[in-house]
Amino acid sequence: MRMMGMAMHVIRTDGFLALYNGLSASLCRQMTYSLTRFGIYESAKNHLGKGKQGPPPFYQKVLLGAAGGFAGGFVGTPADMVNVRMQNDMKQPPAQRRK
Repeated sequence: MRMMGMAMHVIRTDGFLALYNGLSASLCRQMTYSLTRFGIYESAKNHLGKGKQGPPPFYQKVLLGAAGGFAGGFVGTPADMVNVRMQNDMKQPPAQRRK
């Protein structure tokens, strides 16, 4: 099915609000992953650039980006698991759903 066909199927079978199933888990995942990643990168970049003239060199930015991405992935993994489980919960029979 295409996107509109799938959206219409979801609306017909489960109602309009079913389009937002898993939204809270998705936002939680984005907030934990992205905020950690950007926070580590920006904080470390500002710390390295304090004593020198200008921004840190490119290789340091690459290393900071890798460290921030690693930490963000580590922190965001539990929220990612919750996101997947909440979105797949609707496939379960009503008696077996985690809600």
